[in-house]
Amino acid sequence: MSGSLLQRRRNSGLKPAPLDMQSLSQPGITRQDSMSRELEENYDLLEKIGRGSSGQVIRARRKADEKEVALKVMSAATPDVVASRRAEFEILSRLSHPNIVQGLDFFCSDSTAVIVLSYHSGSTLYRAVRDSASSCLMEADSKRLFRKLISAVSYLHEHRIVHRDVKADNILVSSDLMDLHLADFNTARPLLEGGALTMTGTTEYAAPEVLNGESPSEQHDVWGAGLCLHWMLMGALPHCVSGYPTLRQFAVAVRSAPVTCQGSRWEAISLECRDVLQRCLTISKHQRPAAMLVLHLPWIKAELPVQKRSTSSPTMTFADAIKLWATSTIPSLPDSPVPAARTHTQPCLMQQCEVW
Repeated sequence: MSGSLLQRRRNSGLKPAPLDMQSLSQPGITRQDSMSRELEENYDLLEKIGRGSSGQVIRARRKADEKEVALKVMSAATPDVVASRRAEFEILSRLSHPNIVQGLDFFCSDSTAVIVLSYHSGSTLYRAVRDSASSCLMEADSKRLFRKLISAVSYLHEHRIVHRDVKADNILVSSDLMDLHLADFNTARPLLEGGALTMTGTTEYAAPEVLNGESPSEQHDVWGAGLCLHWMLMGALPHCVSGYPTLRQFAVAVRSAPVTCQGSRWEAISLECRDVLQRCLTISKHQRPAAMLVLHLPWIKAELPVQKRSTSSPTMTFADAIKLWATSTIPSLPDSPVPAARTHTQPCLMQQCEVW
């Protein structure tokens, strides 16, 4: 659901090519298909904004209220695949969190499924970091986005849902880095009591226990969120599959080499931030904190620094001015007119405030 293609088109001044319902069709689907007709009655297609291994994403406008939405169009050639697509929509339709995409509607034909999602402009977190001037984000921006991400993950776990593929490519961020939405729930599953989930998702974001053959759990999502934070801060992951001859060697490296946050590049990162990262990337899942606990770590809870506009003149609060005036410690000021009726040798409080 990346908006990067849309952003590049807008920046270049190119107008998107018009689409019709035929654009939604996978091979074997015709314009006369009932699903296509129903979509055409309810939505205006605007442009393609993304493509993946299972389908494409199209920006559209809902005719009923002119709301922009994203149509996730996927192949669904077998009953099992149809059930999987429907399960993704059912999970999203039950969720309500400001940092998770919303599932709005679902359409299905013999070989195509369409999930109508809330539309969020911007790009993926992967692309936002890659396209930044320094190929990494400032700690303040990383903190803002990570706080939203771990909040979304905590919400999922509270509702007994495991995403199983938390990674930078599945996270949408606004162009100003102020907002974030967790997306792509095709691998998400309810965490059934006593049930096991099969290994799935992206290998580079797999937690050590999953690489060792264990079933993905909530701790797997926390590991993925931690790697997203590492990606924001460093513009790279601690380990890449491409850097090892075999998958087994990659798995051994992940399990045996904890992230230390050492080196010159880490000197600019606060100790509190490094603490959060190392906790999320703890090798043992039993020692890795739950997402809810991560939300209460000092770095996450502390307010983001507010940048104050510099000024050449001193500033003083109203309370400070009263205190100084009462104790007669107000510094002398340049000559200024004083009302004739006032006998104080020092300027009055209101004059002080005006000068400051």
